[in-house]
Amino acid sequence: MPRALLLVPWICDFAAYDFWSCPVGLLSLGALLRLGGWEVEFVDLTDRHHPALPKVLQERLFHTGKYYAEEIPKPEPIAWVPRRYKRYGLPMEIAEENLWKLPRPDVILVTSRMTYWYPGVRDAILLCRRLWPRIPVVLGGTYATLCPDHARVTTGADVVWRGEGEEGLPSLIEEVTGQQLVLPTERRPSLACLDTLPFPAWHLEQGRGDRDKPRLPLPVHLLRHRATFATMACKVAHASCG
Repeated sequence: MPRALLLVPWICDFAAYDFWSCPVGLLSLGALLRLGGWEVEFVDLTDRHHPALPKVLQERLFHTGKYYAEEIPKPEPIAWVPRRYKRYGLPMEIAEENLWKLPRPDVILVTSRMTYWYPGVRDAILLCRRLWPRIPVVLGGTYATLCPDHARVTTGADVVWRGEGEEGLPSLIEEVTGQQLVLPTERRPSLACLDTLPFPAWHLEQGRGDRDKPRLPLPVHLLRHRATFATMACKVAHASCG
């Protein structure tokens, strides 16, 4: 059975805090892959509750909190900033050990967020290259969409995908792996009808160190009990601004 690895990269910045950060788009692709008969592995390099972290991080109100972080050298353009620059997430050796334990994937799908967090994306892809040098890496997400040329030059990804990934996922998978992602006709996603999009594969995220905390969408009244839920407000079509 073909296998895909979904990867959330590190954050590299002067400051970062987890206000319900959740890779909804990546988990949506995970749901499609599962629907098409693929095995899916999910690794979040910013997991705040990973059992191998050097210290236990305090959980704040409504499951927010600080990331584990290690100071790293500043990129040259911002070397003048009088603040400590850090990589937020799992220490490199723990991340490498976790990935090495996984079965060899047929494709690696990496998401991205803030454009200026690209050093974390680059480092995550370099780590994957070191472990699986011949496995295709596809980069998507905000940074890939807004700065595709920079991402192609900087990250080392085989494919930089702009915009939404659900509709084009079957053709993309076949292009980079030579294998098919066959979806039932009635379940093929269309951005013209958001009801056709799959429910994100929340169970993949719940397999992390914080598996005991509720992550499924919950009724709003449960917030009084400090449960949390994630929502995607909208999917916006590309448009030109005059």
